[in-house]
Amino acid sequence: QVVVAVPEGKVSAPQGRGHGDLGQAVRAQITAALSSSRNFVVADRESMDDIADEHRLAEAGATVEANRPQFGGLAGARYLIRVDVTELQESVVASSSGGKVSVGGIFRVLDNFVGGAGFSSASSIVKAADPHVGSASETVEGVVGLEVRVVDVQSGAVVATTRAHGKLQREGGRRLFGVAGVELGGSNFAQTVLAQATRIAAEQAATQVHSALKQVAAAAPSGTPVAAR
Repeated sequence: QVVVAVPEGKVSAPQGRGHGDLGQAVRAQITAALSSSRNFVVADRESMDDIADEHRLAEAGATVEANRPQFGGLAGARYLIRVDVTELQESVVASSSGGKVSVGGIFRVLDNFVGGAGFSSASSIVKAADPHVGSASETVEGVVGLEVRVVDVQSGAVVATTRAHGKLQREGGRRLFGVAGVELGGSNFAQTVLAQATRIAAEQAATQVHSALKQVAAAAPSGTPVAAR
């Protein structure tokens, strides 16, 4: 298994500007994909501050000796996996209308209420005239493109590059960008179609990185960095 580290992702796609959490979200997706592939050990550099706190507690003798981390035992990354989101598209590819209610239909409903239980709101009248009103849904498509560079920590050379692509359509899918590009909120990213498309691209990237590093190892058995073809 190769030890790698994943820095925070870069977002070059114009549509991603102003969405500061996307870089971290992509980093999390790539980390999860690399870890689950079982071909890599991912050194968690995002938690370095917390790890350092644990080391300080151990050094001060505040923790149980048997569980204290050994100094100098952190996993050293052989490669950095740098990710750039170069494509980020979200669109509504299909929409079903909730229907229209005619004036005559509303009057027929009003007749039904006369002398009866009455009605609680205008919406109850409209829905009684056409039960499909308000049930409109849309099919959202998310497209994500990732540019991935594998950097040799020892030499600083880029030894492999690859591109991954994720595309997904989902009816009733949640959008990241609202009207006129207004963000729904960073905490909502994980529930969006774009997040699911990013996961697809991340899993594809993990497979491609593994294949690329196998080529690097075959081309340079002595450990000399060689660009994968």
